[in-house]
Order: sequence, then C-alpha cells, then structure tokens
Amino acid sequence: MKTAITKIIGKLSLLLVSIVFTLILAEVLVRVSFPTGNEPGTPAGQLGICFWVHDDILGYRQLPNVNSGWKGVSVITNSKGIRDNEYTYERQPQKNRILVLGDSYVWGWGVKRQEIFTKLIESQKENLEVISMGVPGYSTDQELLWFKDEGLKYSPDILLLLIEGGDFYGDVSYMCGGRFKPMFSIENDKLILTHVPVPDDPVIRKIHYFFRSHSYFYIFLYKRNITELAKSLYEKITDKPLSSGRASKVESTKKSSESVKENIKNKYIVTLKILKEIHSICKENNIKLILAAHHMVPEQLEVLDGLAKEDDFPFINLIPSLANFKKANPDTKIRLGNADDHWDPLGHKIIADAIIDYMDKHQLWPSPNQSPNTV
Repeated sequence: MKTAITKIIGKLSLLLVSIVFTLILAEVLVRVSFPTGNEPGTPAGQLGICFWVHDDILGYRQLPNVNSGWKGVSVITNSKGIRDNEYTYERQPQKNRILVLGDSYVWGWGVKRQEIFTKLIESQKENLEVISMGVPGYSTDQELLWFKDEGLKYSPDILLLLIEGGDFYGDVSYMCGGRFKPMFSIENDKLILTHVPVPDDPVIRKIHYFFRSHSYFYIFLYKRNITELAKSLYEKITDKPLSSGRASKVESTKKSSESVKENIKNKYIVTLKILKEIHSICKENNIKLILAAHHMVPEQLEVLDGLAKEDDFPFINLIPSLANFKKANPDTKIRLGNADDHWDPLGHKIIADAIIDYMDKHQLWPSPNQSPNTV
C-alpha cells in the first residue's frame, strides 16, 4: 500500500515538474520572440497592462509613474497617476488652465499621448494648459469624486466634461468593466454616496492581473483569446456546439434594455443630479463648466441639452462633427477599428477642431489676463 502511494506521489511530482518546466520554457521562448511583451511600443522588460490600483472611494485609480504600453502605444503616467505631462497644482503666471474629465476617450485609448484631442487643443492655443484626467471605465459619478479629490487642486479656469451614453447606466451600477465602483442614490433630493468602501477585486482577478503584469506567455495566450481557441477546437473534435453564454448574454442585454426603457427616467435622474452637483462645485470655485457629449442616442442628447439650458452652462454635441466628416469622407477611417469605437488620431483631431470651433464661436476661452483661481 505504501509503495503504491509512493508511486502515485512520484508520478504526480514528475507531472508537476514537467508542467513547470514546460511553462518556464514557453515563457522563455515568448520573451525571446516578443521582447516588448506582445505590445509594440512597450519598452522592453515592461508589460503593458496593470495601470490601476484599488481605491476605497473611486473603486480604482491609475498608478503613478507608469512607463509601459497598451494597444500598441506607449503609456506614461505622471507622479499623480494621470496620463499627461507633469503639471503642478500651483498655477503658472499668465497661463490659463482647462481640466478635462472623461473615460477612455479622454484617456486616449489606442493613440499616442500627443495625438489625444486635449494635447491638440493645447498645442493650438498660446498660454494654455489642458490637463487630461480621463480614466478608462469611469462613469460620471466617479468623475465627480475624482474632480473633488484631485481635480480641484489644479484650480482650472474651465472644466470640460465629456459624457457618453454609457454613463447614464454606469451611474446606477456598482460594477463597471468587471470592477467594483461607488454608486450614488438620491434621498430627499440629495446625492448619497453608497457602496463605499468599494470592495477590492476578487482573488481570481488579482491573479489575472499578476500574470498579465509579469508573464509574457500569459499575455501571449490572453491576446490570442485562448478561451475561444479551446472552444473552437472542442467543437471541431466533438462536432457539438459549446455554449459560451454569449446567446444568453445577448438575450439578457435585450431584457435589460427593455427594463431600462421602463425605468429610463430614474436612470437619467441620477446622472442629471451628478451633473448639477459638478456644476455647483464649479460655480463655488469660479470654474466654468462645459459639457461635451458623444456616443449617445437623441433622447439622451435632448435631456442633457435641457439641463444645460436650465442650469445655464455650455453644451457641445460632438456627434455631428464626426458624422459630417464620415459622410464627406466615407472611405477615411476615424476610429480604431470595426469592433473598437474609440477615436483614432484623425478622430481626435476632428474632436479637437469641433471643441475649438465651438469655444471660438461662443468666446469661451479664458481671458489671457485672467488671474488663476484659488481653491
């Protein structure tokens, strides 16, 4: 009996050693073949993935001093964890300042930092700093908290807030993009912050992040969607379809959309209340709020336009600028891809031009002699 157990342990140990050796060999081969970690533009020896750290209030925030890559471009964050130049909290003499909040569109998903619309605006105007505080996945609720916690320290003249249709749904959810987040409720016509402290990521996600941060082989498999490859192989061998949950997810989305339509007013109310709060904070600190919308349906645009008129702040609809360009240039690409709706460098230029044109037309630029705000 003892001999049989010893043999089993020996075989399991040999199997374990073989697996470890195979994984180490695979890691070495991938590192030799892909010295930049499968991400063109990523500095050798650094993997382009983990830019985030858990935050009890925001859910997550960007890590400071990152020098890595994502979607084929270099990603560098400053000492404050912002994907932008290093700006001091103190204002520079004779320099005006615009702060920009938003999600991955403001962050510059898939484009170089100098190609982001915020940098294009800054390069075209003298004595102007445009600070991009975009964070991928953030909804308007997190942007409000991020603005209060960090943005106000920069004492901007203008807050340019980009909003998209998905924010209306993110603002009433405690999870977005697989990450936990805070959420506001409304009680007695006041915003009440809930779901804080925000729970940390589950262990399985932390393991995923660890390997995405340290293993080239793991990224190699991840980027090639090994799950789908295994599924396809199984279906070919067995000649049986393997449900991935996609159909049920689509059906669930349809049901969710129907539910959203029934309760759409409630969903709008939370976002509108958040925007009112942001505007109130801006007025208290002598900051002009400009709201800019993209990627949303006409009903949402109408609601935001009504709020802007009611609360008396500028509202830019960026959708026609992109649509008109595409109509005039149907063969010209302005997005990263068919499955990725983020703007490419040309798309960012169109957005920058649209914002500049609007601000020129309505004379919204800060005065060159305007004294810096103080918080």
